[in-house]
Amino acid sequence: PFVTKDKNGIKLDWQSLSWWSVYRDPWGKSVEDCNSIITRKVITKSELIKLKKDKVYSAEKIDKVLKAFPNGNWSPKWWEMLLNVADNGQAPYPTGGRYEVFTRWGYQTGNDIRECGFDVDDDSLNEQVMAYAVCVGNETISVGVSDLHSDRLPFYFVPHFAVPDSLDGVGVPEAMFDSQDSVNACERGKINNLAFAVKPMMAVQTDRLDPRMKNLEIKPGMLWPTISSEVNRGDPIKEIQVNMHLAEIDGVQQVSKTFASEETGIPNFLQGMGGEGVHNRTEGGARLQFDNAVNSIKTVVFNYENFFIIPFIKK
Repeated sequence: PFVTKDKNGIKLDWQSLSWWSVYRDPWGKSVEDCNSIITRKVITKSELIKLKKDKVYSAEKIDKVLKAFPNGNWSPKWWEMLLNVADNGQAPYPTGGRYEVFTRWGYQTGNDIRECGFDVDDDSLNEQVMAYAVCVGNETISVGVSDLHSDRLPFYFVPHFAVPDSLDGVGVPEAMFDSQDSVNACERGKINNLAFAVKPMMAVQTDRLDPRMKNLEIKPGMLWPTISSEVNRGDPIKEIQVNMHLAEIDGVQQVSKTFASEETGIPNFLQGMGGEGVHNRTEGGARLQFDNAVNSIKTVVFNYENFFIIPFIKK
């Protein structure tokens, strides 16, 4: 959040940021404990040119950036590629005409701001203020002071599960990490068990096979030419059958899914999963699932109020 002042008075504004776009002090256990926080944003060339019309930004510095990087200075990071695939992105990333914009929030002195090429009163050279600096490439295109948050960084982190002495807290993936591992292992076990049951293993005495037989791959309708042996009259080919255990594995998997719901506080009904074995489509069962879902939502709302709404209104 930040504040701006104009002829109509004070205007408050705030925006939510992707966790992938925030780089905070790794040693900070709270916002107040952080030395600085940096945000990253990717903009197009036309968006960068439009900033020249805003008095907050230095048109001269922006022109230097455009001259140094006429085709942009951004290339997609590995995690951006993964996120693009996860979001079902089909089109390849464009590599030209985009710029990385970094904004650093933290305490700066008047000397720091003057070194960036911006005017500062001589009386303020040694004073520390909560300020931001916007950088593109090697140029600082804007520096400003936070009037709303003069004693803290203007950031609010809302964890899904709050953890003492942790700014991050614990999210749903971390809370159900072990349970998800178990669910995945059961799924792999079902596939492997099905493969062994459908395509059994074979024990073959290769010295009793016809020498002309080179391929030992098992396939439907296959013939196994063999040679009689006076020493060993047993079957030269034996099937090692593996029993189906899908029901038992599925039972373990369902227990792991139930445990994941308990760990995260997110019941299946909140995920849109219903039917047999979940709430049995009865009024009482549905009410129970709704109550469980409401408890989870209340926890999220409480954290949102406690970590953002209340402190922001106080500011």
